[in-house]
Amino acid sequence: MLSDIVNLRGSNYRIMVPAGWAWLKVGDFGILSTLVCDNNTTTERSWRVEGAGTGTIRIISSTANKDQFNSVIDFGDVESTIDSDGNIVSLKLVTTITASNYTLTMESI
Repeated sequence: MLSDIVNLRGSNYRIMVPAGWAWLKVGDFGILSTLVCDNNTTTERSWRVEGAGTGTIRIISSTANKDQFNSVIDFGDVESTIDSDGNIVSLKLVTTITASNYTLTMESI
C-alpha cells in the first residue's frame, strides 16, 4: 500500500509490499503479469518512479485493457506523489476510453 512508504534516505524510499519491504528510487520501473479474462480480454500493467521535485517522488501505475484482437479498449495512469515523510501529498487518475477518445481526469487539490 502507498500508505506504507517510509524512511526516505537520500534518493531511496522504503515501501511495504505484500512480500515484505522493498526499496525504490527515481528511475525504477517494472512490468506486472498480464491478466487474462474468460472472454480473452487482457489487462497489461506496469509501474515507474519519477522525481516530483524537492524531496518528493511520484509513483505511477499504468494499465491498458485490450480486447480479444489485442486492440486497446482503454488505458490509464494512477499517480501518487509522496513527500519525504512518506505522506501522500497528491493523487491523480487519468483514464481514456479509446473508442470515444474520452478522457477522464481526477486530481486532488
